[in-house]
Amino acid sequence: MNGHLKKLAAALLLSLAALSARAGGKIAVTYITPPLNVPSMVEKRLGLFAKHFGRPVEYVVLRNGPEQAHALAAGDVQFLPATGSTSVFLSVASGAPFRILGIFARSPRSFKILAPKDSPLARPEDLRGKTVAGPRGTILHELLALWLAEAGMTVKDVNFVSMNVPAAAAALAAGRIDVALVTGAPAWRMARAGYAVLRDGDGLVGGEVLSVTTEAMLRDHPDLVEKFLAARRETLQWIADHRGEAVRIAAEELDLNPEDVEAQLPLYDFSMEITPADADGLQRTADFMAAQGMMERAVDVRSLFAAPRP
Repeated sequence: MNGHLKKLAAALLLSLAALSARAGGKIAVTYITPPLNVPSMVEKRLGLFAKHFGRPVEYVVLRNGPEQAHALAAGDVQFLPATGSTSVFLSVASGAPFRILGIFARSPRSFKILAPKDSPLARPEDLRGKTVAGPRGTILHELLALWLAEAGMTVKDVNFVSMNVPAAAAALAAGRIDVALVTGAPAWRMARAGYAVLRDGDGLVGGEVLSVTTEAMLRDHPDLVEKFLAARRETLQWIADHRGEAVRIAAEELDLNPEDVEAQLPLYDFSMEITPADADGLQRTADFMAAQGMMERAVDVRSLFAAPRP
């Protein structure tokens, strides 16, 4: 049993006790602001989870996907309002009883394959033998593989170096790599600064971020699950009715100009419902991870949906 599995197993043993201890007290949720999680920032500012739960809410900042999954499995948090699909699938493949409540965001155009300014690189075949950096086992990694496949290539045809998004962006800016896989505000800033966008995720990946809880929450506290979803719906309606104020809140939280937030918003779709296209895209991501040998077993994504399958 590897380290990840041991941690998950220990977490799962603790989860029931943690859930029981919190049953009459405060609810804990993760709070993630980047890349542009406007609903999370608005919800926290307005206190809508506390309003709907009728009890205090603790916001836990965990920006690493595996840490978020571990906290949910351990019962340290009861909900992940916004978490990457890859960490969810890795955890489920390792035995974590997670359930997907809905989509938090879709942003395929925010995922970009970037090259230096005035780069001669343009087509996937141009990357053969080049050094490409980005986070392994993520939507960005999947985007690279799918784009290369259009030229009959695989990731093995490039010199792939696994590193996080900020490190990849910095390496490209310093000229240490040929191509970077970047998303969120760093990708938007670099594209605006003139870096070459070789491909974004539009038409290749869905870029889905998920809202997730556990089987135990669904079984033992369906009322809290419905209150969570009601708070999410109210948040989205408030954003629709008060777009300018929502932009201001996000700008303050991310230390950006409101104009920069407004310019990036069209890249994001925050509607909650899981569509058939979402389900297909998520399954492709899970299948990609399994094919890459990143998961110990395949995952049937539709079996994870809390609501009826689309």
